[in-house]
Amino acid sequence: MSLVILLLIGYFVLALIVQSIMSKSFCAMCVSVTFSWLTLLVLDFKHIYTDPLIIGILMGGSAVGLVYYLFRHKSNLEIFKFPLLSSLFWLVYILLQKSSVLWVRDVTILGGLWVFFIFIYMFYQNGKIKDWGKRIIECCKNW
Repeated sequence: MSLVILLLIGYFVLALIVQSIMSKSFCAMCVSVTFSWLTLLVLDFKHIYTDPLIIGILMGGSAVGLVYYLFRHKSNLEIFKFPLLSSLFWLVYILLQKSSVLWVRDVTILGGLWVFFIFIYMFYQNGKIKDWGKRIIECCKNW
């Protein structure tokens, strides 16, 4: 775990330095988490450091951060946060399993989830469906 903490700190400081040099702003914490799990994933594939639990935790954090980043300015598509996050978690699992096998059941469930949310999005103007859509969108805003 010490390696992970050192990676997080090192990449965070490096990101802050790069950020101060560049005129563009970015999230140093997000960069440090992403580069840490990328580094650990490379070390895992080379059998140097193998702790899929911590890699998965960091990748999950990046998945959540990516969803919030992507939907920050796209309020009309916020309804798709949940299916996207579910799909990203599944991709993280597939990557950590080091398997190229796509499970038909998993793809079917995720596909059904996307279809359901697309249905809600398409018929969002309908009274009852609009209420469902608003609840889904407002879920993360009002807690």
